[in-house]
Amino acid sequence: MKVGYWISIIFFTFCIAYWLGYITAQKAIIEANSSQEFDRLLKIEDSPEKTKLNTADKIKVADNTSPDHTASYLKTDVDFSIKLDQLLSELEQNPNQASSDLKLYALLETLSVDELITLGESLKDRGETQRNLLSQLIIGQLLEKSPEQALAFALQHNPMPGSPYFIASIKAEIAQKNPELGFQYLNEILDAPIEGIDLMNADSLMRTLAKSNLNQLVSALTKYKERGGELKHSLAGLSFDLKTSDEFLNLFDELRRLDDMSTLSSVMISWIKISPSAVFERLNEIEDTAERQRLTDSAFHFWMLDKPEVAAEHHLANASNKVIALKNILRIWPDKQASQALNWISTQSDIDVNRYKIEYLKDLSRSNPAFVRDNLDQVSLKGDEKIDFYKSVYDGFKRKSSADAEAFINTLPFKEEVLGNDSSTAPTKKNRVASINKQFRRYFLFKFEKAFALALGDNGDFSYAYEVNKASQSEANELALSRCEARRYKRNISNQCKIYAEGDVTLFSLTP
Repeated sequence: MKVGYWISIIFFTFCIAYWLGYITAQKAIIEANSSQEFDRLLKIEDSPEKTKLNTADKIKVADNTSPDHTASYLKTDVDFSIKLDQLLSELEQNPNQASSDLKLYALLETLSVDELITLGESLKDRGETQRNLLSQLIIGQLLEKSPEQALAFALQHNPMPGSPYFIASIKAEIAQKNPELGFQYLNEILDAPIEGIDLMNADSLMRTLAKSNLNQLVSALTKYKERGGELKHSLAGLSFDLKTSDEFLNLFDELRRLDDMSTLSSVMISWIKISPSAVFERLNEIEDTAERQRLTDSAFHFWMLDKPEVAAEHHLANASNKVIALKNILRIWPDKQASQALNWISTQSDIDVNRYKIEYLKDLSRSNPAFVRDNLDQVSLKGDEKIDFYKSVYDGFKRKSSADAEAFINTLPFKEEVLGNDSSTAPTKKNRVASINKQFRRYFLFKFEKAFALALGDNGDFSYAYEVNKASQSEANELALSRCEARRYKRNISNQCKIYAEGDVTLFSLTP
């Protein structure tokens, strides 16, 4: 699962939560202030045109005991419009002015629902900055006083028209107060034509509804899937707010009704951090062998990303084939913890430690040649193996920086031998087919959902990437293409990456 996906989810959730939290926080601050402090914030200077609030009126504003009276008072005796324009101008010039923020919120809090909606009619006469600020604050007030009208107002006066997540966040806020209405909003989304539905936009709404009635939410999504709808990774947000293993177990069991591997995998990403034993205990109860194996592989992968040494020991202790288990462990060991990987290999018994370190560092040379260069003293190399190993490190540097590659090769006393064995300096289409087939043979050994992506250059160069043991074929395809494209750009290959193989089936032929 791509890291960018999780970053996007967290980013958009934060952005929406920020403005809702801002409004709520402002309300709490005002209610917590004493009438004396509130008097200071709303103090109006003496002038022939303005009349001071008397003590009784100030207390009513601070205590919010008579909103209708206060609204009328502010709009007539203190000239509401002038005060509103003044505060908006101050915030437009200095958005971080806290006192103006509080005053503006307090001013709008005194208005009734009808008065707020009427005020919204004047938005079109204001500049963009003031219009967006005022519309957000009005929506916040309506969410407190009349949630149903808040949505209608937001649809008409959307301060974030470029973000589909804003209206979704309004629906989520309403659903928190009225779950029945929230499910009505969700059903309206799910009943639309399938090709126009993007469930990612409904993430905040579904997260809210999951807290209210998870069973009802899954039932609605089941009907949507039966219509041909795609879930993909749209339900990942459901596990964001969970804290205990029991909560994750309940979510996992409910989502199994959807029969979607990627959805179940998204639950295990966080669950495995809380209780790996509970995760594997639950997975061992799954009767379907293929499903159990795929989910177990995913859980192991996520555990390796979190705590590789603990996960590795568990995987090795329960493996029927130690050689295959070791290869799997080192293949997915996080690059950022490569030093721990070398230390862990050293602690293993009944294996050729030097051989496993050589294979690990050689694979790592593609993504982190600098680390390999700095740890060459960890391995003992012989004969042609030495030349081949150093060539791999040199090629790894070349993919990242020509200057670093040149600096590395110039430190070697056998530089000419490495360069003489460097087929990439003069690639040929014949050599390319042989190289691709060599990589494909490694790929072919893996089972389950997998994909091999490939881009062929005009001069015999190529870029490839493969993904294996994924939750679905579409996920394997997407990840393989993404990694292949990243490599293609680094190698300056003009032709785009294509899926060369789905599973064990090749989709086109390779010719010299």
